[in-house]
Amino acid sequence: MSSLQIIALVLAIGSVLLAATSFPRSTATGPVRSFAKTVNLAVTQEVDRSVLRRVQARSLSFAGGLVLAALVLMGVSLAGIDPGAFTGIVVVLVLYGSVGLCVAVSASAGRPWVPDGTPRVARFGEARIQDYVPAFELWGSRLLAGAAVLLCGGGSVAAALGGLSALAIGWAGYAALVVLTVIAWELNARRLLRRSVPAGSTQQLAWNDALRSSLLRDTLTLPLTAGLFGAVAGPFHVLSQLPLPGWIAAGAGGGMFLLALLAVVAVIPIAFLTKPGQHYQRRLWPQLVGTGAGTTEAAAR
Repeated sequence: MSSLQIIALVLAIGSVLLAATSFPRSTATGPVRSFAKTVNLAVTQEVDRSVLRRVQARSLSFAGGLVLAALVLMGVSLAGIDPGAFTGIVVVLVLYGSVGLCVAVSASAGRPWVPDGTPRVARFGEARIQDYVPAFELWGSRLLAGAAVLLCGGGSVAAALGGLSALAIGWAGYAALVVLTVIAWELNARRLLRRSVPAGSTQQLAWNDALRSSLLRDTLTLPLTAGLFGAVAGPFHVLSQLPLPGWIAAGAGGGMFLLALLAVVAVIPIAFLTKPGQHYQRRLWPQLVGTGAGTTEAAAR
């Protein structure tokens, strides 16, 4: 059994354990309380059904992502493809991409529930994508996608120097896929913002914003992963096609990968300090920031 097959088996088992342990059946369970803490809002009776549905869909999408990643890795192994030294990179990118795809699919379903006859509450003014997604996540994904398109385009040109080949077409196709992924996310984000979501109170309106922010940030995983893969894999191929000594190409490629890895690692403390799950609150509900409860009847802005 190859290393990819072993990893695929572990992911398949992990998906079952994740679904069994993290799927909430009531708002009193740990996953719901953890999600409420992340967005800094209290789960009241008027929003419990909507919040429970969202956390359930999120849990299932993560488990589904593990299953999809396991199937992809198993398929790669059975096809006889051996990533060699890049096995770790391939596993991480396949895992993130699979989870992002499943989250994106689940994000299109479900709406907050409001009982019939409940008065409707709305805010003055229109919220934008920047109100729901932190700048470092939004622009980070766009910059990574741009870098991936340039580098994959370079890889395609480098592969085509000796004549048009399947490899050249593959790199060009991946560059187009990155562009389509970013465009699809942007269009879906605007669709979510335009979608009418009823609210019966300011508390429910705040939760609607929290759920929308969670959806947008979760689905951003897909273009982020597509851009990261192109930005990491592109330089290795471009350098391998240039007439350079092997140690120079390997060193330059390793340096580029190290820079990409450091950039990803640098995001971790930024996320810890800025609490991106509460970004929407700082932009749309500043009166709730730092309250630790999130219950309010203040007028919606």
